[in-house]
Amino acid sequence: MQINTDPARAQADIDPYNPAYDLRGLLGHGLFQVLPNWIRRGDTDVFQTMRALRSKGVSVQGECTGGR
Repeated sequence: MQINTDPARAQADIDPYNPAYDLRGLLGHGLFQVLPNWIRRGDTDVFQTMRALRSKGVSVQGECTGGR
């Protein structure tokens, strides 16, 4: 997780693929995160991340909110 801040806002960026870890992480980050987000002008889908964590047995406390 990265926390990006500037005077106007704060953003938590959750990346399933770590581009700094290895070649697989770099390719996964570019092909499955950056490119799709750039195409649809979006960002990390927190609901998809929550489901992925739960599918791996990670306890996610509380529901994410955001209008969906």
